[in-house]
Amino acid sequence: MEIEDDLIFSERVYILADSNISEITEWVELLQPTEIDEGYIFGKPPLAPELRADYQVFSVWWD
Repeated sequence: MEIEDDLIFSERVYILADSNISEITEWVELLQPTEIDEGYIFGKPPLAPELRADYQVFSVWWD
């Protein structure tokens, strides 16, 4: 496989779930994120889906 200089990547992912930050931390522990927060960091993205009544947004970030 040839590696290109312009790989697509993301340093942050969002998890939309009916959960809490402790459980999300357990889910992503093996991925070794730098930080996990609640909510969208820069406001709700225009294409983000509406959350179900009991769901929250969690931000997982790598530095």
